[in-house]
Amino acid sequence: MKLLDLFREINRDAAIEMSYKPKLSYFVRCKELGISPPKYFFDPKIRSIHPWIARRPRSISRLSILLALTDEFSSENILRVFGIGAIRKKVEEGYPPLSSYIKPKPLKKKMILCDPMAGGGSIPLESSLLGIRTIAFDYNPVAYLILKGIIEYPLKFKDELSRAVKAEARKIIEYAGNVLGRFYDREDDAYIFTKKIVCPFCKTEINLAAVKINLKSGKVGRIIGKRANQLVVRCSSCWNSFKVDRKNLLKDWVKEHKKLSSLLLAGKNDSNLILNLHIPLITKNIYGKYVEKSDRVQKLLIQAANFLAKDIDCLKEYIPIDLIPTQNKVFSPLLEYGIKYWYQIFNPRQLLALAILTEYVRKRCEELVSNDGEFGVAISLYLAFGLSKMVDFNTLLTTWNVTNKSIRDTVGQYARARKIGLKLEYCEAIVPYKNLTWVFEPDAVRKTGGGICPVLEELCRQMEGVSTEVSIYQFDAKKLSLLGEKFIDMVNVDPPYFDQHIYSDFSEFFWIILRNCLKDVIDSYLFNEEIKGKKSWEYLDWNPNLASVPRKDELIVRRDRNYLAEVERYKRNLTEFFRSVHKALKDDGKLVLWFTHKSWKAWESVIYSLYLSDFKVVKFYPFVSEHPTRSIT
Repeated sequence: MKLLDLFREINRDAAIEMSYKPKLSYFVRCKELGISPPKYFFDPKIRSIHPWIARRPRSISRLSILLALTDEFSSENILRVFGIGAIRKKVEEGYPPLSSYIKPKPLKKKMILCDPMAGGGSIPLESSLLGIRTIAFDYNPVAYLILKGIIEYPLKFKDELSRAVKAEARKIIEYAGNVLGRFYDREDDAYIFTKKIVCPFCKTEINLAAVKINLKSGKVGRIIGKRANQLVVRCSSCWNSFKVDRKNLLKDWVKEHKKLSSLLLAGKNDSNLILNLHIPLITKNIYGKYVEKSDRVQKLLIQAANFLAKDIDCLKEYIPIDLIPTQNKVFSPLLEYGIKYWYQIFNPRQLLALAILTEYVRKRCEELVSNDGEFGVAISLYLAFGLSKMVDFNTLLTTWNVTNKSIRDTVGQYARARKIGLKLEYCEAIVPYKNLTWVFEPDAVRKTGGGICPVLEELCRQMEGVSTEVSIYQFDAKKLSLLGEKFIDMVNVDPPYFDQHIYSDFSEFFWIILRNCLKDVIDSYLFNEEIKGKKSWEYLDWNPNLASVPRKDELIVRRDRNYLAEVERYKRNLTEFFRSVHKALKDDGKLVLWFTHKSWKAWESVIYSLYLSDFKVVKFYPFVSEHPTRSIT
């Protein structure tokens, strides 16, 4: 295979890797390569460890490192190190035809690679697998924890970690069944709740139905039209149509919901409020059928609320009572409806599940650390990731995906609209019997639906035999040269793409969960790295005990009234970053920079900043780093 052929193959590989529904592409790719595909593909992608936006393809991450070394490595050596020829064997083992599952041959070269905006971890992961000494950090605390979980701990503890996390996952699933099982029906797979209104013509109370599901009975108001905040509803009792102001409806609903939440935190409950607020539209059962059985659903919900109110004195510590920051533009639609605190985005049963499992993870973390030190911290991190993923599917902000009959997670709204707000309907996953099992998948064998344990097992397997040093920090990329000057051989970085994502706002939802679970090991085992005698996070004018994430020096452009000023700030910060990179690189060091955007303004900012920082472009490679069907850049 020639190097140009490898480019083509990796471009195709990356496009498939970035897909969220890749199965058909896998079959096509196998056919092209003349490989017989397995019945099921074992596909434990690193994105299943924990949600993060804008992860780059592992295949291109690996190749980008090797391409920067072409002065020293021939095309034949790049092909040998990449290991693309082993793809047939991996497919025979049940893996997809993706190069990310082929372990590269380690480079016999002493060098240091740094990714100062490491995010989801693709670049430093591939650097580590190549046997390169790697430094990775990110401004965001959630990204810092992801980097620990994807690279540092699998490298340090190998297969022992995978086995321990599987055992702990089984324990938390069993615990959830014992404590929370009574509040869910084993036959249920997911609940869809809606809002209630009164028909102005026949005065009948009707349940609003925005999702297109065949409802055979019940008093339902079908939404047959939408325009701005005006809904056109048809009553199933009298068949008259009328208009409803969506915004006012939701504001009134939030008022009553806040009243219920306040009662629960005070150790009280109002069953009538629950009956009026949380209206089951329909239930999807474990056999894939839609079932209308609202009385049973609400009875279980009331029982969960009673239990929460009764035990609130013990559970309050594990409930996120923090304010949603007004600076958070992703979740700002909630503020408009009157939701001000994070705990207000949960129904009573969701809040109960969150509190009980947060208490479990925190206490289990204490026991594990007491017995095993840092190894116990590592295990606890994956338990916290699991709880964070569970919560993502259990808030008032979830929606229903009619196409594949599944819950669209909370941050799924972000992927569609860059905002997360309140909808007429929301969904709830079955935590003890379905949700947690999927989140962890401790007993998955050669098949995975996106659980943590299969990914961790794969990462630990790939790290076997890898001997290198990895340093993870939460730190500001603009201060890279504080680590030292003229000591880095390569900076390989995928910086935020101008105005595409607001990482701080998106991640704050997860930070409140992770911080609460890992509270007792923050500043001792986690966020404890030092740079020049100071904790690395002290350079950020922030500390990990805060419920908000740092955003003051975030390298992004916010789309607001001061857009032009934001663009200029981005240029200044980017220039400061590149100058710091220039200082940290050896005289013969290289900067590998990823960038993609449709706007010339974004490209001009990057080129301008590079020019001011005394860099010159010596090579340029076009690659696919966004999936074509959902490209925004």
